[in-house]
Amino acid sequence: MRVMIMGAGGLGGYLAACLARAGADVSVVGRGAHLQAMARDGLTLVSGGREERVAVRAAADPQAAGPADLIILAVKLYDVEAAVAAAAPMLAEGGVLVTVQNGVDAPAMAARILGPERVAAAAAYVSARIETPGVVLHTGAHARLDLGSRAAPPAVMAAIADLGRRAGLDVVEAPDIETALWEKFTFFSASSGVTALTRLPLGPLRDDPLTAGLLTRAIAEAAAVARALGVAVPDDLEARTAAVMAGKSPALKPSLLVDLERGRRLEVDWIAGTIHRAGLATGIDTPVQSCIYAALKPFSGGGLPGEKAPPASS
Repeated sequence: MRVMIMGAGGLGGYLAACLARAGADVSVVGRGAHLQAMARDGLTLVSGGREERVAVRAAADPQAAGPADLIILAVKLYDVEAAVAAAAPMLAEGGVLVTVQNGVDAPAMAARILGPERVAAAAAYVSARIETPGVVLHTGAHARLDLGSRAAPPAVMAAIADLGRRAGLDVVEAPDIETALWEKFTFFSASSGVTALTRLPLGPLRDDPLTAGLLTRAIAEAAAVARALGVAVPDDLEARTAAVMAGKSPALKPSLLVDLERGRRLEVDWIAGTIHRAGLATGIDTPVQSCIYAALKPFSGGGLPGEKAPPASS
């Protein structure tokens, strides 16, 4: 299978390495020093104490990367529409684009360009980052993808799931992908929002009753909005999300906080912003998520308002 990875950051680079190792014909679209290193030396994956170099084609744009039967869209949320439009001509007939973003908006954004039958989504549970140009460090103990689509052909989805499993990924075929995305988004929106709002990692926030209350309320608001939108999230989603959060490392810094600290563009419009807008549309009160959105939106362009953001890492 010909696979194109749009956005070769930590997650995209990890998936590219795993799929190439499994025998897929993989091309990656990236930028900067990371792209140059991959074009020159290949992509190196460090995982579980082992280091492995795999051969991938690296290009700065999809046209140079070549046609693909599967496109994995691993760019930031603010780049989704532009990246889908750029990649669309290279998606082969019968091919599918899979979104792997942290939010819940990317599948609909992609479907408006490609049509729903050519779009799938995955809730990705992978911890990986660019360690140095050309080197991706996988820091987690697992790599799970909850994969699904409302309209893509079942045979195509089965082939993608099979490829992922052969690549060593824990691929779960989600019967309702919207539910799977909101289950992850409930955790991510709360953890990323409150850590970015306070500029603190997760541990100190859990330990203080006041900030722990913010986390609890942010979880509840996201879950309430999901239900108001008709998403079939579990009745105990709040308790399950709190349990997941309790088990995370106290040093956890979600990507939103890391981007804020480094003066990069923020995805807040599609995280707290999505919950804020959905709350207004459905009549659900979202004071914590709306406060997070209001406080971080001035920084969404990167750095202080009016400053030019540094380039993204992928």
